[in-house]
Amino acid sequence: MGLLQGQAFEHVGMQFREVDLALFSALEQNLNPETGEKLTPRTNKTRKEWWFNPETGKREIREVDDRRSGMDLPMIVPKTVSEVWAENRGTEMGRAIYLEFISAKDRAMALAESLAMTRVRRGDADYSRYTGNLLYLSVIHEDARPVGSDVPDPMLHAHNYIFNLTWDEEEGRLKAVDLHNVLKRADTIDALFLSELERGLQRLGIGTERTADNRSFEITAVKNKEIFSKRRNEILKEEFGNRDRIETLTRYRVRAAARLGKTLDYDKVKTEIKNEIGKATAKRKVVLTFEEKLAGLRAQMTPEIRASLQEEAVKASERRNWRRPKKLRKKCSSAPSRIFQWFTSWRSWASSCVLPAAASPSRMPWATLEARPSSGSTAKAAMSRPSVFARKNARCWPRSGMPGTSALR
Repeated sequence: MGLLQGQAFEHVGMQFREVDLALFSALEQNLNPETGEKLTPRTNKTRKEWWFNPETGKREIREVDDRRSGMDLPMIVPKTVSEVWAENRGTEMGRAIYLEFISAKDRAMALAESLAMTRVRRGDADYSRYTGNLLYLSVIHEDARPVGSDVPDPMLHAHNYIFNLTWDEEEGRLKAVDLHNVLKRADTIDALFLSELERGLQRLGIGTERTADNRSFEITAVKNKEIFSKRRNEILKEEFGNRDRIETLTRYRVRAAARLGKTLDYDKVKTEIKNEIGKATAKRKVVLTFEEKLAGLRAQMTPEIRASLQEEAVKASERRNWRRPKKLRKKCSSAPSRIFQWFTSWRSWASSCVLPAAASPSRMPWATLEARPSSGSTAKAAMSRPSVFARKNARCWPRSGMPGTSALR
């Protein structure tokens, strides 16, 4: 069971947001599950793509089987946060952590929603315009896949399945969504989610520390988190054992695509193959009660580990390894780490950014074209304008541009 969210829900014509597997399948097939009517004008079972015809020696368009029903945008809580939540699930702090997780997820998806576009093909037009709305199914999972026994490790995460539709205000109808910007800025969305979650934990008085790769954080007090990473260790073991096979399959797929005139990213293809191997080793989840899961987890803990998960311990731990904003320029190394540093260090500044209502959309390639009115003579857009700080520190930003702040309002 999941919950339908997103501004496009208002235009779908459904009464209930709760969705089961049958309703999900109908939405995947571009049908309103309550009325049976089509949601978007067309339901293409094939799509057109460019390819290199070896017989003619030219690039041509051909039809291939593949309907894009949607995509999943997962958001995963750091392992130590999942452990603390599982140990204190029935307490006030456990409920507070869960609410902060939901809030961070919603704010990150608000940023993803502001990046939604649709293609315009009426007449001789051939471009994409911003719509700023999506329809997605949010499903919360609490556990990882079990390894060995039937007791899974705690892994609080959300699957946000974005359906292939968006509401085009100018044409007054639902159309297929263009998720290019969402995919392009997936690291930014994930960094915002982690940043908002860390800020929520900070409000609760929980001490955190940034990870060595600068892309995430963990709760400072928790000891030996590796004992609850069995599924991750299993995947790494399979990848190591199949490393030669992975390289061979990656090269084969890249070369096969090149013969058809397509260029694939080597690292992305390699990641896809690793995911396929991981899915092949996944064990089906067994339905257990919360008490059974908690008893199984506590049986794996030493007294020291369990003591580090208690409310008194996590709130007594310090917040450390967080650099100040003035040091970002010297220390940034990769795009995801830069984005996460920016969000965690400049939240208060970013939330105050506003955009004049008369600003030219052409100067904001990442911004929603329709400004949202607010008090005074200004309006907050889906994304804030580039600041003087961003221009002075351009080397510290991803090439795609400064991360947006629509969800920080």
